[in-house]
Amino acid sequence: MKKQWINFGFTLEGDNNASDKSDANAILVDPLFRAAKNNDVESAKKLWQREWDRNSQGNFKKLLSAVGDSQDVVFITVPGTSRRNRIPLAAAEFMTNQLGDRARFINGDRAFMPIHTSMMKSFPRQERVFHPRVFETHHSVIRAIHESCPHAHFFVVEDLLTTGNSAHSFQRFLEKNDIPIRGVIAMKGDYEPNVHPNLTKKIDVFFKKNNISINAEKLSKELTGKEAQTIAFQISALFKNSDEEHQQLFRDLFQGLYEIRVNGNTDFLPKMDE
Repeated sequence: MKKQWINFGFTLEGDNNASDKSDANAILVDPLFRAAKNNDVESAKKLWQREWDRNSQGNFKKLLSAVGDSQDVVFITVPGTSRRNRIPLAAAEFMTNQLGDRARFINGDRAFMPIHTSMMKSFPRQERVFHPRVFETHHSVIRAIHESCPHAHFFVVEDLLTTGNSAHSFQRFLEKNDIPIRGVIAMKGDYEPNVHPNLTKKIDVFFKKNNISINAEKLSKELTGKEAQTIAFQISALFKNSDEEHQQLFRDLFQGLYEIRVNGNTDFLPKMDE
């Protein structure tokens, strides 16, 4: 049976108690955002505080709803490829202060290491599915988390969610190490950790029709909803309009994606990052 990922996390609300998606792209050119992504700690704190204050009451209610009655809440920040993005850590520190003694945070940049070398922002959105995020850490880090947080409610903290690739890959990595994640918290975007069965069927039809010899059901278990949408609609359309040489390139990319995400074969990572 396919695992259904739970998500008690949230993204920040704007004015009028509604999710503000209208400036999800505009924030990419925001001076505070750019500085925070480039190792500026104070800019990261100011940015998160500003976005939180757009609806502080609504955001605090969301936070309380997410953590429930847990007396041990742990926020774990997604490790950045460049190690210079300070937004997740600023967010984790802020929410820890909001909850007081019952919360703490783990700096993902210190505790975990990305194996992939490419930064996601360097790829167009429709190509991001072919650049898996893969992480590792020392077994002593996992053991320390198990020993110090035996009954904690864990949350992954990210800055923005586009496809959700990074956050979901990190969540899968943690859960494979027996660290159960209750949800993903981010500043903006939507987290869709589960793929609708109809999308899996569309992908399966696309694969079989075009001689892509991988299991769509198994792959869909490792994708986010938005990644599945990209494959079912955008990439399938690109494949249809490509010549045989480029179609074979797509087949090779899907094979690499499958090997990394389903079989855990990281030998394919350098080829995908090229």
